[in-house]
Amino acid sequence: MSPRPEVSVVVPVYNNATTLAQLALLVSQALRPYSYELVFVNDDSPDDSAAVLAKLADEDGRVKVKTLAENQGQNRAIMAGLGIAEGKIVVVMDADLQDQPQHLPALVQQVEKTGEATFLRRQGQYQKGGRMATSRIYKRLLQSMTGLHYQAGSYFSIPATLVPTLLEVPLRHPIVTVMVAVFSPTLHYVPGTRSHNQGISNYTWRGRMRYARRALACARYCRKWKRTFIAKE
Repeated sequence: MSPRPEVSVVVPVYNNATTLAQLALLVSQALRPYSYELVFVNDDSPDDSAAVLAKLADEDGRVKVKTLAENQGQNRAIMAGLGIAEGKIVVVMDADLQDQPQHLPALVQQVEKTGEATFLRRQGQYQKGGRMATSRIYKRLLQSMTGLHYQAGSYFSIPATLVPTLLEVPLRHPIVTVMVAVFSPTLHYVPGTRSHNQGISNYTWRGRMRYARRALACARYCRKWKRTFIAKE
């Protein structure tokens, strides 16, 4: 049997064929001091992502690919990746290179130091002003419920010991960042920049509002679940 990797990097994939090879290269450079696996979850992507992932897996034994039979959305794809991740520390990041792999060592080192969840705390303006403003309103509310800083995004690291709890919570619409915020004893942050999104977002205004409602509902449910089940253990 191969030794357990020190780090698993879980990446949901949807319409990311053009960035996957570069992402894999940058991850390998950033995590050179560590043994790692790169877990791609193909969320039934309609572009050429499947072919690119197959080539990456064939060329590098550290690349693991899970393919979902139908599109399930980013958060369910992340949950599927967590279910097969084997690393002692698990990092979740996006595939579009807005999340920069150069921050991986800091995220990993903070978990090594604390044994608790660590988020990249985004600096600067990485999307259009109007969207930044509406996003911060919702994230400020979420911060009041979970303690997750409003500048934190979906680029984070956790100890593998937290993963079984995340997989156990019976949620129809899981929001993984919210779940991590609720179930990690303490949250830590490392500062970092995010590349500006010059393209058209996959989320419309209605989509963002639906996501915000689901995130707040997820926070309420997880807090209740934590009080009911974990407190009794």
